[in-house]
Amino acid sequence: MRGYVEGDGPEDYSINIESGFRVESGDFPTVSVNPFFPTLRSAESLAEPGGGMAMTVARLARTPERLVALYEVGAQIRNSISLIADVQRLMEYYNQKNYRATANFLREKAEIDVSPNPRAPAFHSAVFGVWLGWMSTCARGARDPEAAPDALRTVSSWHRQGINSGTYAQAITEMAAGETGAALVRGLVGATGTLMASAPAWSAGYMRNAGDADQSVWDSLTLFQDEFNTLRDTYQRVYEACCGSLWPIIMMRNVAENGNVDDFTGVEYRKRNDPKVYRVKSMRQFKALPNAFKLEIVKSFPGLKQSFDLLDSKLRNDIGHASAHHDLTTGQIHNEDGLAMSYFDLVGRTASLFGPLLVCVGSCGLIFTQDGIES
Repeated sequence: MRGYVEGDGPEDYSINIESGFRVESGDFPTVSVNPFFPTLRSAESLAEPGGGMAMTVARLARTPERLVALYEVGAQIRNSISLIADVQRLMEYYNQKNYRATANFLREKAEIDVSPNPRAPAFHSAVFGVWLGWMSTCARGARDPEAAPDALRTVSSWHRQGINSGTYAQAITEMAAGETGAALVRGLVGATGTLMASAPAWSAGYMRNAGDADQSVWDSLTLFQDEFNTLRDTYQRVYEACCGSLWPIIMMRNVAENGNVDDFTGVEYRKRNDPKVYRVKSMRQFKALPNAFKLEIVKSFPGLKQSFDLLDSKLRNDIGHASAHHDLTTGQIHNEDGLAMSYFDLVGRTASLFGPLLVCVGSCGLIFTQDGIES
């Protein structure tokens, strides 16, 4: 492309770009660079994986079947991102308890006709249906897309087992009507909003998660962008919100396994380099535990480990270290404690947060709809 500058100072300085291209003689490398697409820094040809988008996708998929699946997931993720503004507006109405505006939105945008009555489970069911539907599509780009639906089925089963228990039914009714339930919703709406706002940073993560390439291929690819601060803040916000929303899952497990929401038999954890087994005896004690121990407990329940493995306490601390930074020359993330991971890997891990967050939102939905959620 041709261009030239004119002027002698700030008052009359200008840059003029001419249309068209200048043809240079010689054999120059030709590659395709997209900041939202993985690239090989040393690529010199469009035919080389990491040099051209089509060849890169084919290399990541490795088989025709996985290639089709990768394109399908990508299309679904892009469609979900295009719906962010609408879904976010619904969640804000609901979170602000503007129930009339919530019902109007559901009628106009989702074609769901419900009365704006917060005491009616059907009203909450419609809101959570839209919320969970949007998140379920995004969760298809997680490292284990089946983990969240499996975990939701487990939690929903516990809920249905306990719904006929007087203490459980009373507990969730009081929660749904009081500040405890409102605080739970606020935290989850905030975490979902953070993921929505950071969509440009994690949008390519599905390729890292759904691809089937060798590790050497992953290690060589990076994204020509620097959204490390956004990815770090998003990971930490969603991690904290999920950990703060685990107690309803514990409550549902208690009533299903032990017959009472306050019976913590079998709820225990261990500390690093300590052989002692620590037992939890009350919900107050569980809520006061460090997040790493809360996660350890929930991961010990059958059906939940794979989903909540996507929340990594060590990674949360590593990227939160004051020295953590993205080295733009290598595409690697480092800190003074020895962290070394690719920027593209962090993008994939951030995109995977939809999995555990989906389970937490679904568990919250069970409280407000007082019904089982099938996924």
